[in-house]
Amino acid sequence: MKVLFVLGLFGLVSSVYTLGYHEDIGIPEYARLRNGDAISSRIIGGFPSKDTDHTYTVGVLVTLRTGQLSVCGGTILSQSRVLTAAQCWYDGYNQGKKMVIRYGSSRLFQGNSRDIIGVDIHPNFDPFKPLHDIAMLTVNYLMYFGWSPIGPAQVRQSVTVPVVNYWNCYETLDYFTSDKQLCTKGNAWGACTGDVGGPLVIKNYNGSDLLIGVTSIVSPLGCENGFANGYTRVTYYLDWIKSLM
Repeated sequence: MKVLFVLGLFGLVSSVYTLGYHEDIGIPEYARLRNGDAISSRIIGGFPSKDTDHTYTVGVLVTLRTGQLSVCGGTILSQSRVLTAAQCWYDGYNQGKKMVIRYGSSRLFQGNSRDIIGVDIHPNFDPFKPLHDIAMLTVNYLMYFGWSPIGPAQVRQSVTVPVVNYWNCYETLDYFTSDKQLCTKGNAWGACTGDVGGPLVIKNYNGSDLLIGVTSIVSPLGCENGFANGYTRVTYYLDWIKSLM
């Protein structure tokens, strides 16, 4: 099965971090993107998206309690809710203090912005594996956008990638639980340095995008190492998601 992997607005993520996602990836990635070095922030085999493509995709700017700035991705589910990875708020080492989302542009530091006033992390989230790596964000004012895939580079990129069987996941991911996670093939497709929290979607029967995964695990060893990319499986968490809508 082929799926469309849409990175939020850049590329970030890692698998098992020495000092946590933010320290190892998010903080340096924020600085690099802020300085305009967007050439290498590409997903492997990707192509630039237009502002009108995948309008449900957002960039998440994170201010940590240390005062440092980090970045993640996310998916708009409604005018007031955004789905992302739990490790964007707390990665086991660094705790978020403030979040702002940017949407409506293919560039991270352009477009509309909303402050996050609520962060609901899955109660069973384990940042050190990570499992149950999913969180719901609530914005301060309603957002106006195209539509959501779950219902109604600094340059954002997208790529079509194959979902692989469970054994490939077990071989390349340190932690994998098939009912709660899924993975896509590495090599020439998929996340480079990632975009944790960003969406993995497939085409629905009517041609629209349908959200099936939240980016959670990408190898820290580089882009073309052949390791699978891991995602939180959205269908497993639908009841939890709906309870927060």
